[in-house]
Amino acid sequence: MVGKKDVLKIVALILALALVASTYGWWECGRKNERLLESIYVDSTRSQVFLSDMADSLNGSIKANASSDYLWSQLVLYDEHSIFLGKIFFNLYEQTGERKYYFIHTAAYNIAGFFTAALNDKPPQMQEMVKRNLKSLERIQECFGELLRYQKPNEIPESLAEELFNLSEELK
Repeated sequence: MVGKKDVLKIVALILALALVASTYGWWECGRKNERLLESIYVDSTRSQVFLSDMADSLNGSIKANASSDYLWSQLVLYDEHSIFLGKIFFNLYEQTGERKYYFIHTAAYNIAGFFTAALNDKPPQMQEMVKRNLKSLERIQECFGELLRYQKPNEIPESLAEELFNLSEELK
């Protein structure tokens, strides 16, 4: 005959096994989520590379007296990369709720807004707008260069995200 103590031992064993299984499942889910976030972040690398050279490239084009069509095509490229980067970091923000991703998302959209505004101007005003903002663009470029140093999104310091956001607010 099975006694109460034996039943309690069996129930305790079943509960312990269930706890171990659920803990492992939770841990595995967390690992998969982390890999997914890293995969999303890796997709942003190309855009970060482009934006980490934007001020130098734009300044070089202006100094070389490049055609307005060439400058326009550069601005379109940087605008598209800014928008893409903004979308990537918004996805990271939606998945984690971390403020740093929202700061970078908003900064990227502010930068895209600047490029869009410049693209909507006539060529002389477009070039002048870029010239006026070169110092801010250089500092933003440095932030993107710094951002490239981080292999995983969770390594990005919030201070860098805030700095990028604040610099993007300076663009006029």
